Amino acid sequence: MPVERWETEVLTLADAVVEQAELNRVLENRHLEGYGIERGGTVLKLLERRGRDVMPYVRAKLEETIGGWGRDKDAIRFIELAERQGWWDLWSADGPSCHLSQAVQRMHPQADAEPIARR
Repeated sequence: MPVERWETEVLTLADAVVEQAELNRVLENRHLEGYGIERGGTVLKLLERRGRDVMPYVRAKLEETIGGWGRDKDAIRFIELAERQGWWDLWSADGPSCHLSQAVQRMHPQADAEPIARR
């Protein structure tokens, strides 16, 4: 399925399906599988439309959405959205530690510049 069609379908579902668990179930069923697929922009749009309602789906698919080489731009966009919304669980799970260190520096300029170590 082309990414554009998938995006149209999942955003339509985000507007139509009211119940959170049902929305996450149908998003999971319609998830676009494959390597190198640009899902980041669509998943960000889902987060912007439905917020925490889609967090189970987003967290389950986060690694394949922004993980891997060359997706730093997507990781940064997710970190920035999570920071603006106060979604610290998504913020801390998102992306390479160098991006998290930069975000901490923005929030607390006096914070130690050492990279953040995940536990």
